[in-house]
Amino acid sequence: MKIKTKLSYIFAIATFALCFASCKKSTPPTVKIYDNAVSVSYNSANVTGEVTDEGSSPVTDRGFIYGKQGEARQDTMYCGNGGGEFPTRLTGLEPNTMYNCMAFARNSTGMAFSGKATFTTLPMAQSEVTTYDATNVTHTHATCGGNVISDGGSEVTERGVCWATTPNPTTSGSHLASGTGIGDFSVTLSGLTANTTYHVRAYAVNEKGTAYGDDVTFRTVAYSIPTVVTGEITNITTTSATCSGNVTSNGGLTVTARGICWSRTNQHPTISDSHTTDGTGIGEFSSNIIGLTQNATYYVCAYATNSQGTGYGESRQFTAAELAYLISQGGTVTTTSGKFYDSGGASGNYSNNESYVMTFKSGTSRKIRVTFTRFETEDGYDKLKIYDGPTTSSTLLGTYQGFNSPGTVTSTNSSGALTFVWYSDNSATKAGWEATISTVP
Repeated sequence: MKIKTKLSYIFAIATFALCFASCKKSTPPTVKIYDNAVSVSYNSANVTGEVTDEGSSPVTDRGFIYGKQGEARQDTMYCGNGGGEFPTRLTGLEPNTMYNCMAFARNSTGMAFSGKATFTTLPMAQSEVTTYDATNVTHTHATCGGNVISDGGSEVTERGVCWATTPNPTTSGSHLASGTGIGDFSVTLSGLTANTTYHVRAYAVNEKGTAYGDDVTFRTVAYSIPTVVTGEITNITTTSATCSGNVTSNGGLTVTARGICWSRTNQHPTISDSHTTDGTGIGEFSSNIIGLTQNATYYVCAYATNSQGTGYGESRQFTAAELAYLISQGGTVTTTSGKFYDSGGASGNYSNNESYVMTFKSGTSRKIRVTFTRFETEDGYDKLKIYDGPTTSSTLLGTYQGFNSPGTVTSTNSSGALTFVWYSDNSATKAGWEATISTVP
């Protein structure tokens, strides 16, 4: 009897142990979901679940079951395995819709579910777009653009700029597209009217409609006369000179003529005065001014013409070269003005063993006058003789040497001429002379 009781007691303990072990092996996991979804947008939401206890065996699957409230259809999002938190982002949701969501976890014993959480996606909206200020504005062009900073919950299928001369332009008027999606963009407007105020707005199109940025204005550049610079004056002779110019801006219109104008009396010469024509367009050019009067002062400036008018450069001044005659040229010269030098010219000495004869006449009824401003020869040897007439047979006015300058000598002969005879010996040279030729009645 005691033996039987003892065996029954042992059997009962073994049965309890087996039952306890069997119950422990079949424990499912425990899972929960955090009540508040975060970062909810038009078509997505962040949700977080947590396996707080894997149960009697490892969790092999975990995730979320979610669907629209009031509908039987459910979607499943798997999020790996194991215990702990498992945040994820649910995508592909519909805008402005309430969703139910539960977390789940599965081990070898079975599947466990959390309580239910709800959230509502944001309603779909138009895109959000900003308008940038216009840049690179010219007479007929401008660069405009904007930035699509939000697609409003649906794809931006077109974006661009619309413009008009009245406020708040729309895509029903002039507009130019520039791609799709969010981000910066720009376009170049062309065919604009000069000196005109334009209104421009960036736009973006999505499923909800067309959104516009702020109204921004700009004014195109007015047409103007060309801008031109007068260059340097070079190659000055007794009858001509070279002057350059540079058309730096066409004023927005074609330059149809350019060149140099000049005058002896007008300090700011125009194309009403003497002028050249040296091509068209912008850029550098050079003109040859001819028909000048020796030793005369001129005013010059560059010009350029378009349909708006004529622009002028800075006025410059120069003096045409004066005729210069050297005694060594000899012969008879017809002139009314100029310089008269020994054979060394303005800065050199004459040479040894020279013998020259030179006559000046006016070719008119006026008489030649020669005024000496410098005179130096070898005294006693090198001599200048001056005759009142066209030959050496005319009346001798004087013989000059050393520092004995002739001063001013004027013809009284009916021919109005003066004749000069020069002689130098074979040693010692000096600076010679400089004189100015003119005429008197």
